[in-house]
Amino acid sequence: RNNARVQVFDQDGTFLDQWSNLLVPWGFAVTGSDEIWVCGSSWTPRTSSEAMVGIPPKDQLFMKFAPSGKLLELWTVPKGEDGQEQPGQLNWVHAIALDSQGNLYAGDINGQRVQKFVRRN
Repeated sequence: RNNARVQVFDQDGTFLDQWSNLLVPWGFAVTGSDEIWVCGSSWTPRTSSEAMVGIPPKDQLFMKFAPSGKLLELWTVPKGEDGQEQPGQLNWVHAIALDSQGNLYAGDINGQRVQKFVRRN
């Protein structure tokens, strides 16, 4: 994640593509229709005093990509404050999963929980 990139491989492990400087990726999910979901935070350039890019995260993002790398959706979720996280906020999102209805499940480290986000069309 510290390279602020997503690398794409086929099922045989052959490198296909790299998407750089879009976000700091912390978790991935791939749907049955090959949509690639990534959770993380916005990419920011590293300064000499920063140990890692995106630490601490300034926001919480979900991005859905086509296998070609085309961005299909972008969601932002409010970042919760340590020990004061509210429903609908995430604090260091690190896990993502989707169910068959397209609902998104996100786990965050500092909030110590998993939340379900229901998608509205």
